[in-house]
Amino acid sequence: MFAWTYTTDLTPKGHGEFEQWITPRWEKEHGSYSVIDFREELEYGVTDNFQIALYLNHHYVYANDDVPAENPAHPKRRLPGVYETGGEDVHAGHNPEKPFDSYHLESVSFESIYRLLSPY
Repeated sequence: MFAWTYTTDLTPKGHGEFEQWITPRWEKEHGSYSVIDFREELEYGVTDNFQIALYLNHHYVYANDDVPAENPAHPKRRLPGVYETGGEDVHAGHNPEKPFDSYHLESVSFESIYRLLSPY
């Protein structure tokens, strides 16, 4: 619930900071599945009360046999013991009979923070 908490602390004027976040996600009920989310942040203090930041967001995905296969005779039912590759973070056009392995640049984002009040 409190994984990321922002405080009133900002980067001082004329200084910069680099942060890197790496968040792994793995394992599903079936097959092999792992995703590593990367996020690099470069922030700079424009004034003592105003900072800007630039983010690079990207991730790596490996998945194989992680989704139960649908029964062609009964589309809303699954085939017992048969799995295919697909689902979350796997590209829509991927062949479900093969493993999926991909590095993907997701986005570049920008943030600005202006501190109105501080307890200090």
